[in-house]
Amino acid sequence: SFHQEVEIMKRMSHPHIVRFVAAYEQNSSLSLVMSPVAQSTLKHYLDIPNGQSRNQSRIHKWTGCLSSALSYIHGSRIRHADIKPQNILLREEDVYISDFGISRVVSEPDSDSESISPMTPLYAALEIAERHLHGRKADVFSLGCVFVEML
Repeated sequence: SFHQEVEIMKRMSHPHIVRFVAAYEQNSSLSLVMSPVAQSTLKHYLDIPNGQSRNQSRIHKWTGCLSSALSYIHGSRIRHADIKPQNILLREEDVYISDFGISRVVSEPDSDSESISPMTPLYAALEIAERHLHGRKADVFSLGCVFVEML
């Protein structure tokens, strides 16, 4: 739910996770204000034609930043559940994990979820795609898929 996303975002404080600023309702539409304001997404960056080479040192830096951010999320007992390039924002030389809309608070560090979650099949771990139990390990799998795509 929107309110759960707001509560999760309020808990986050990491240099590579978007920061919650405010939430508001206008014309029955709920909106979030986050910082920093993104210039692009990782998806857009990866869609640049191959003729324009990717900056390998930047990609190497980003893998470390994203790994650190996901480790922080999991250390906060949150399962993101939707790691994909569209949910990774770019601003100048930095990356930020965003979109906690389907994220869940988990009670135990390695707990599995029995709920059926929305997913992006290309980045979903097999246990999610087959609707079995899944936990934060599935986030790690999804981030690994993103890393493969970055290379």
